Amino acid sequence: MTLAHQAMILWEFTVDNVAPHHWRDFSPTGWVADQTPDCTIRAADNTAGLDASTACYKYSTDGGSSWSSWRSASCTGSDGTTSYQTITAGSVPFNQDSGTQNRIKIKIDDAATNTGESGEYVVRVDVADPSAPVISSSTHPDDDEWYTNNDPSFVWTTPSDTSGISCYSYTFDQSATTTPDTICEPAGNSGSYTDVADGVWYFHVRAEDNAGNWGGADHYRVKIGGETSTTDAVIALAIASGSREYDSRWDVSGDGSVTSLDALMILQAAGSEP
Repeated sequence: MTLAHQAMILWEFTVDNVAPHHWRDFSPTGWVADQTPDCTIRAADNTAGLDASTACYKYSTDGGSSWSSWRSASCTGSDGTTSYQTITAGSVPFNQDSGTQNRIKIKIDDAATNTGESGEYVVRVDVADPSAPVISSSTHPDDDEWYTNNDPSFVWTTPSDTSGISCYSYTFDQSATTTPDTICEPAGNSGSYTDVADGVWYFHVRAEDNAGNWGGADHYRVKIGGETSTTDAVIALAIASGSREYDSRWDVSGDGSVTSLDALMILQAAGSEP
């Protein structure tokens, strides 16, 4: 048999020595109110395809200084798929609130047994409700005293919170125990009302943090109407000295300005003339 008559056999094969490295769409990216959250990421291998059964994750609770052993994760799709698939690390047991210390890595093999490992992702956790803001009022500084001023204004402190404060909800009514709803008001730490009817009123405010936790409310009482108070005289003196802006409500003499005479007249009306 001549060489020309010998059969020729050709073998074609693909070499894949590149590990899966197409990682994207890690979640969660924001704060979560869950100390054992699900974490997901999408991965692909466009040569041999993914070996879905090999998906694993490991986690750290000290900022990456130490890590757990690798734990099984789930992966969508069938073995050998070259399209993007979602890997889920379910109920990762961080078991702590932190904005920096909870971290996770994910790995998976391709069908050629190359192992690809994701980067390190921070998972920010905050399950604690923020404390109640503390309310104060420059127009009605003493909640036991009656005021003729019927335009109350309020400010409040920003509570300390792991994830930080996102917004506030507040309301003003005549109930001492109202809890505001969970609808955010415009940004800021102040609120004011005008032409409030005489009576006892309450301002209520609560905070939501960046993980979606709503805290309890603080309540502040104002008593509007009745007799003129000594605090009104103090406000008039502040206007007279220039340390407070002019307000016609304290111009009791009606001369277009607020002076120490107005303050004295207010003191007399309050029954506190020296």
